[in-house]
Order: sequence, then C-alpha cells, then structure tokens
Amino acid sequence: MLVPTEYRGALDEARRRYPTVPSALLAAQLQQESGWNPNAVSPVGARGLAQFMPATAAAYGVNVADPRSSIIGAAHYDSDLYARFKSYPAALAAYNAGPDSRRWSNPETTHYVSSILAAAGGSAGAVDTGRPTLALERAQFAGSMGQIGALFNKHLVWVLIIVGILWLRHTGARRFA
Repeated sequence: MLVPTEYRGALDEARRRYPTVPSALLAAQLQQESGWNPNAVSPVGARGLAQFMPATAAAYGVNVADPRSSIIGAAHYDSDLYARFKSYPAALAAYNAGPDSRRWSNPETTHYVSSILAAAGGSAGAVDTGRPTLALERAQFAGSMGQIGALFNKHLVWVLIIVGILWLRHTGARRFA
C-alpha cells in the first residue's frame, strides 16, 4: 500500500497511539474511504480523508479539514470498534455501516470490508500484536458466513422435526378418537 509522503508521519503517530490498529489496515481503509483526498465529500455528507460523518467527527474531536486529525481520529474510532467487536472485519463493517450488525450484510459494506482486508493483506501480521493476522481474520470472516448458514440449517431441521411430530400427534389423535 503506497501511503502519500505527507501522511506518513500522521500514520506513524496513529500507530503509536492506537497499537491495536495495524498501519496497513488503516492505510487501506483511508485509501478506500477517500483515495487519500482530504477534500473528499460523500453523497451522504461524510468528509475528509477518513470520511467522517459530522456527528462522529464531533464525538471524536476530529477536524475533517485537517488530514492529521482525520488519520488519528480514524485510528481512535477503529481502536474503539475493535475493542467492542474483537474483530477487524466487524470493526470495519461498523465503521462503514454503523454499529448495528443488522446493517452489515449489505453489498456495499461486504465489499468495503473485503476490499480493505485484501488491500491490507497479511502485512499487519509483520508487527506482532498478539492478535490474529489480517489474513486469518479475512478467512474467518468468509468462514463465519458459511457457519451462519449451517447453523440456520441445523436449527431449521430441528424445528421441522418438532413441527412434524406435533402435527402427527395432532392428526393422529383425531383419527383414533
């Protein structure tokens, strides 16, 4: 990931202040958010390098017109989200779509998360943080989607068995009464 020279110092400062956020992940996220354009404005009103919505920028004390403030604010927000959700994919999904996990399965957020994890690659694992590497997290994210489907199917089978038994008892009781 090529980080523009003028933002490397702020990225290093963010890494020192928020060590739970790998630099590669933050750099990939900023590339995805604004393409390193400090004047970027989204159709929904997000602004700056890190594309903060006004309320989130205010809550984190971010001056969206200041790239350094945006980078450090994004690392702070990512760090808080990681602490809450214990997963980089979940933290990224929450950054993109908000902390309500029911909103994370939309195609935009799924693409956002997978694009950032792919761009960051496993390079964050080069810094030993005692946590899984981004490559492992990406694999776990993909695997969890399959596990959710399998869990749903398993429970659906049990529900159908129970409904079938109850139906048989109900109809059987009428035949023999």
